[in-house]
Amino acid sequence: MKDRIQLNYYWAVIRRKWPLIVAVPALVAVGIVLTVWRQPEIYRAQAQIRVEMEQPDVVIHPQLLLRTPFDAQRFYRTQHQIIQSSPVIKPVVEKLRLEERWFPGIPSAARAAVSRLRDNLRVISLEGSTIITISYEDPDPELAAMVANEVVESFIQQRREARAAFLDEVIENMRRQLILNRRKLDESQAALRGFKIKEGLTFIYDTPLDEKRLADLNEVFIKAKTARIAREVQLTELEKLPAERRISALVLMTDNYHFQELRARLDRNEIELATLQEKFLPGHPEIREISAAVERTRKQLNELAEGMLTGLRTEYEKALQEERMLAEVLGEIQLEDQLKEESRAEYFDLKRQIEVDQEVMLSTRKRMEEAMVGESIPKVRIELVEPALVPAIAVKPRKMFSLMLGGALGLVGGIVLAFFLAYTHQRLASVEEVEQYLGLPVLSLIPRQSEAVSIFSQDASTVEAYRLLRTKVDHLRRQEAFRTLMITSAVSGEGKSTISSNLAVCMADFGDQAILIDGDCRRPSINRLLELDNEAGLIDVLAGTRELKDVIRKAGREKTFPVITSGGDTEMGIPLLNSQPLVEFIGKIEGEYELSIFDSPQVLGVSDTLFLASAVDAVLLVVEHNRHPRSLIMQAQKQLTEAGARIIGVVFNKISPDQIAHYRHYSYLLGDGS
Repeated sequence: MKDRIQLNYYWAVIRRKWPLIVAVPALVAVGIVLTVWRQPEIYRAQAQIRVEMEQPDVVIHPQLLLRTPFDAQRFYRTQHQIIQSSPVIKPVVEKLRLEERWFPGIPSAARAAVSRLRDNLRVISLEGSTIITISYEDPDPELAAMVANEVVESFIQQRREARAAFLDEVIENMRRQLILNRRKLDESQAALRGFKIKEGLTFIYDTPLDEKRLADLNEVFIKAKTARIAREVQLTELEKLPAERRISALVLMTDNYHFQELRARLDRNEIELATLQEKFLPGHPEIREISAAVERTRKQLNELAEGMLTGLRTEYEKALQEERMLAEVLGEIQLEDQLKEESRAEYFDLKRQIEVDQEVMLSTRKRMEEAMVGESIPKVRIELVEPALVPAIAVKPRKMFSLMLGGALGLVGGIVLAFFLAYTHQRLASVEEVEQYLGLPVLSLIPRQSEAVSIFSQDASTVEAYRLLRTKVDHLRRQEAFRTLMITSAVSGEGKSTISSNLAVCMADFGDQAILIDGDCRRPSINRLLELDNEAGLIDVLAGTRELKDVIRKAGREKTFPVITSGGDTEMGIPLLNSQPLVEFIGKIEGEYELSIFDSPQVLGVSDTLFLASAVDAVLLVVEHNRHPRSLIMQAQKQLTEAGARIIGVVFNKISPDQIAHYRHYSYLLGDGS
């Protein structure tokens, strides 16, 4: 419910302030038209280039290559700065003579032209690619295209010149380093030659003789020892095997054709013997013949296997003797070699130094050769992807976009201003505001009319408004079962007496058993509105000087509904309206009529209104449209609530026709036949 009230309130503000909401964007649009349409058209020409960094492999050792790390984001930021730098922009200004075009006759024209070109130049990298877009904006489309293309050419030329200068410096440094390395190598070689002459060392292929002999003998010794161990293992394993398995192993180990043929023959004879034994008895001639052949073949295999084992033993003994002899010779040489150990260590140190110096010199020479052809220096490869063309459509000012954006911002500003004014405007100006701030339903909207009783007039819209009020009050009366109703307002002059009179007239017209009682003895109005005398009334009944039936009068054109005026003695009536007789009167009148309508004084500043509000069953609050601050109305509502009154709703009075038109369900109150 609260959310619905909030939305209704917002919509009511927009309805009331729509001229302001429309006027603000309209003024903004006019301002944009007057401003943007006077600006010169700006054209943008753009060229695209591909910029890539080729990273070389840095050689730090012949078998070790190091690829230097590459920070792409930093690299392209650097390229952007270079493109917008003076070494690139200044040649463009000079070639196109832009200082004469833009700043003729000014001493610092060249500097100003460079600054202007840089301000209108844009460099953008396409995300995820190596493409860079160079764009330039200018009122002259042809000049914009020429500047963009010339910036590309100047950037490429500047990169070439910078690379050439860098290569020259690198090559010169490497040349000096190569001379130093060569000098150091010569010194190392001279030291080695002097050492060889001093120690009297002889060489075989630049290797000391002692070292050569030792290495050769050691190699022969290792081979002999390996052969001996292999024969020893073969012989040991064969001797462990049974005769039959030894023969099978020898068949696999040897390439002797005769041995393999005997083994195959034995297998055939055994198969044939097994076949015959299944057919004949053991003494059969064929079985005896085949059995004899098997024995002969097996004997031959055993003799041959024994001979092969004897040969393996002989080879093993020979290998063992050779190993022992080589060990003795090697021991003698090692003993002799220990005498020259110190000289040989110094020799190897000198030789290693020469190798290091040679490696360094060769590496330096190789890097210098690569630098001379530009292979080892990081280089930027620049390629023109798309040149700048003369633009046909201006990019600035974006007239329609500016107009739409300004209109949208103006609309937002107008709405904000409308809500700001509505916030600062403290009066209740809509049904939504009444429901939001008071939390009470609006039972009816009463159009702004004269104070004449509507039942006597020909104003159908006013009559219909009171009929609607009567219907809602009657519905609430039946639903909530109240029989006395007080109609009041926060302050005087809001039309509560007129509303009380018209409501009573409508109820009587519909045949309701209702009575109208004027409870305002300070400023009585019911007698004046209904053209009745005020000689005796409510005050006289409360004072006990008159009976109830004596003060009831008939009003209306047909004199159909009962009315009790306030009475003539005002000074006596004020204390009586705050006393027990009033409560007794209300209890008595409830038993005779379905609804008793009390027209009361204002709430603020009057004590008897609060007493009457606490004594009746229900209270109807009258609020005049857009007249009093809402804090005043809310204060009156608070006092009524604290007094124990039950407020059933609000009557929004004196609303202008244009305000009623905002509420479609009340539009008939305007008297429009549609």
